[in-house]
Amino acid sequence: MNSCIYEGWVRHRRSRPVRHEFRNTIALLLVDLDELNTAFRGTWLWSADRRAIASIRREDHFGDPSVALKDAVLDWLAAEGFDVPIGSVRLLTQARYWGYLMNPVSFFFCHRTDNDALAAVIAEVRNTPWSERHCYLLRPDQFAAGGLSESIEKRFHVSPFMPMSQHYRWRLTPPGESLTVDIESCESAERVHQATLQLKRRPWSAANLRRLVWRYPLQTQHVALAIYWQALRLWWKGCPFYPHPKHRSSADSAAMSGEARV
Repeated sequence: MNSCIYEGWVRHRRSRPVRHEFRNTIALLLVDLDELNTAFRGTWLWSADRRAIASIRREDHFGDPSVALKDAVLDWLAAEGFDVPIGSVRLLTQARYWGYLMNPVSFFFCHRTDNDALAAVIAEVRNTPWSERHCYLLRPDQFAAGGLSESIEKRFHVSPFMPMSQHYRWRLTPPGESLTVDIESCESAERVHQATLQLKRRPWSAANLRRLVWRYPLQTQHVALAIYWQALRLWWKGCPFYPHPKHRSSADSAAMSGEARV
């Protein structure tokens, strides 16, 4: 079975304009999309196609909900001009607990058909509280020994305490006994924020899935509270606030209209 469980921690470090850091424990699922329909057999606590205490739902990810998620991934890659034949697609994501989901980023690890080597990664980012989605493609020509490293222009508003005039440096390792994701937000050549995910693999089993429910019963709720709590701390420290570009555009247009009437 290719699916497994990852447990570990996530840490955020901000160096400017104010210094700020926090770290939380976390548990994520790595689900081979070809195994999704059968992965939760043996435990009534989990499901992919019915109501359950914990679940992974098709509508929680990008694409038309009526289209199978793997097909949506393959269609998206094709639309991006990615022509490497893809076999298995494995989704690293947070589950929905008690019907509630807060999932800032999910990763689709796309493996080649011929040798199962990692060919590409899609990072599906969601923002809070707007619940918008954006996908970044990490391309195969950026892969090197020990993992992936790539610099990408920021194209999606995530945090009101981070301007759009940034770029990301992504570093990932292929899923194995451990998995590391490191995302740096940079202005010019200087890193201003770093998010690091450090995980260890656990076997996929009904017992381990039940254990997640008992150990992390309110994980998604905790993530939501943590996001707002850390935002409050940043505001208290005087970190500059950057409104959503859509709202800023509306405000600028209103201001220009007002000036025109004067």
